[in-house]
Amino acid sequence: MHKPIDLSTCAASALARQVARLDHTDDSLRLKFTDGQIHALSGAVLVFDAPDQFCAHSGQRRGPAAGACATITNVTTDGDGVVVTFEDGAQRTWPIAALARLARPGGPDRSARLWVADPALRVASAASFMTDDSALRSALAAIADDGAVLLKGAPAAPGELEAIVGRFGYMRETNYGRLFDVRVTAAPDNLAFTDLGLAPHTDNPYRDPPPSLQLLHCIETADHGGETILVDGFAAAETLKRTNAAAFDALCATPILFAWRDTDNLLQSCAPMIEQNSAGAVRALRVNDRALAAQPGASWRNAYHTFSEILADPAAQLRLTLEVGDILIFDNRRILHGRTAYSGAARWLQGCYADIDGLLSRLAVLERAEASARAEAAIAALAGPAGDEHYGEGVSLRSHSLQAAALASRQGHDPEMIAAALLHDIGWTLGGAHEVTGAAFVESRFGAAVAAPIRAHVEAKRFLVASEPAYEAALSPASRETLIRQGGPMTPTEAEAFCGTSAFDRAIALRRIDDQAKFEGGDPVHLEAYRELLNHLALIALRGDDL
Repeated sequence: MHKPIDLSTCAASALARQVARLDHTDDSLRLKFTDGQIHALSGAVLVFDAPDQFCAHSGQRRGPAAGACATITNVTTDGDGVVVTFEDGAQRTWPIAALARLARPGGPDRSARLWVADPALRVASAASFMTDDSALRSALAAIADDGAVLLKGAPAAPGELEAIVGRFGYMRETNYGRLFDVRVTAAPDNLAFTDLGLAPHTDNPYRDPPPSLQLLHCIETADHGGETILVDGFAAAETLKRTNAAAFDALCATPILFAWRDTDNLLQSCAPMIEQNSAGAVRALRVNDRALAAQPGASWRNAYHTFSEILADPAAQLRLTLEVGDILIFDNRRILHGRTAYSGAARWLQGCYADIDGLLSRLAVLERAEASARAEAAIAALAGPAGDEHYGEGVSLRSHSLQAAALASRQGHDPEMIAAALLHDIGWTLGGAHEVTGAAFVESRFGAAVAAPIRAHVEAKRFLVASEPAYEAALSPASRETLIRQGGPMTPTEAEAFCGTSAFDRAIALRRIDDQAKFEGGDPVHLEAYRELLNHLALIALRGDDL
């Protein structure tokens, strides 16, 4: 092991400053984080993922890195980051923030929220979906996370789906056309074009790949029946896996032939009914009795029968009557849809297909923009004239905030606590009781985990004054003065109640950081160093907002 590498000269983001130490061997670079965790990056990874391997404009890899020397001979630092030298003389420069992200990505993951007890469908306004990016983002997040969303109040006219899909992606044209009408026809080539009931199913399993998104727009309703049935196939598959692992494995492992034909088309595809990703999570279903072209032996049939019973369980089904102007958007890989039989006036749904990648791309762009706006609002509040004010202390609000964040980082606190330290006094820029207005500002942008210690850090001061005799004497004059306005020391009853709150430990830790972060002199880092951290936390909060 070579001697530790001095990081004091490196420019760094707040996330990267959680790296306490670097050292290296001949085949890896080791990062020790302030929370004690150690992550090693191999020389091969440092070559393959080096920033200079990618085009700065497109983000695409310039060329293969195979065959490059990966034996590390030296590691030094400069103002931009870490310079790794390899045995063949090649050098790769890594910003310390990029190394930290590579070693411990920690980004917010998006995963399916399964429909469990009392399935519910997220509802949104079609008009807002078309005009308000915030409403669009929330609706797209519902599809990505819950599998479906119902838009209400669209015009009851054919062709509306063109504009709806245009908000996030592109239509997928099939032999049914860009748009297709689901209603009774004289000579149906698909049972969907009859008034019969249809068991819950996924569409077009005979395609490779099947459409990943489906939209249905209600233009006319039936007099009787025609109720829509939705089932979360991922939740059903999870139930099958939990209750009958052998049946689940059979449906995952056995390819099934699906087919459909008319006079102009012969479509077929062979794939398992349940498809898993490399991590073993269910990523897609193909369930459609009408398109089953062949069935394997008895063990598979028994497994499918068990799965069918789960799908048919009323407790797993969500039933609704689509009203005129409703648009249902759902993930066709996950959500099975069906209907009850109907009669009377013609039932007319217009449908189309689209692909999930366009939706996820649009959602990512919207979330990134919103997270950036939230981070910018916080940075701007501290960077503006209010941040220059001393509010009774010997340092400016901005300097105090930066010192607090740097101290939280050096102490090994998590990103939420570092952000709380940075933003704990932002309420002074907003007016009112600063802990209340500040916590409200922070929670609306970065979530409850960041806001909770901010909301309680004044109470923490009152608690410490009451419980530690030497604490009040160590307070700054300004803090002692504000203590009076804030209610003075806690009573024993108040202190006992405060000890029982969930925010107690983090509020006390933030209070102690607050008290120490009041040294006159230069700021530890610039506010910009915390933009990445705030963006990261804003993205996490956004995912929570859309629950």
